Amino acid sequence: MKDVQETRTDALGNVVINIEVSTTDDTETDLWSEEIDEGEIWDIDARIVGVAEDDAEAGSYDLRGTVSRAAGGTAAAVGDAVIEQRETDADWSVGLDVDTNDVNIVVEGKAATNIDWRGTIRIRKQEIAASV
Repeated sequence: MKDVQETRTDALGNVVINIEVSTTDDTETDLWSEEIDEGEIWDIDARIVGVAEDDAEAGSYDLRGTVSRAAGGTAAAVGDAVIEQRETDADWSVGLDVDTNDVNIVVEGKAATNIDWRGTIRIRKQEIAASV
């Protein structure tokens, strides 16, 4: 179950989201998902921490990615997301996924393990100038 603890806009106009989700087994789960509007480009930074329910394993992740959507078009990642990971179990993963016009940050644990994930996501949104 997702629990959005806070969504706010900072002094520079960036959207900041604090969110948490729990996973069971190795099922890929959306930590966060939002539709990008036409004519926007998003620069996304996320810091994510996962801790196994029994406290035996943990990981932290820094994700950076860019997604754009031209007017009349569908969303697309701009290059590959960059993910730095520090974890006790290489089966865990974090990723950036674009599905039609939805931008998703996904987390995945491992079999027979319950993991509590918490993330802070910062999105810098910019309008894309219309082509002439």
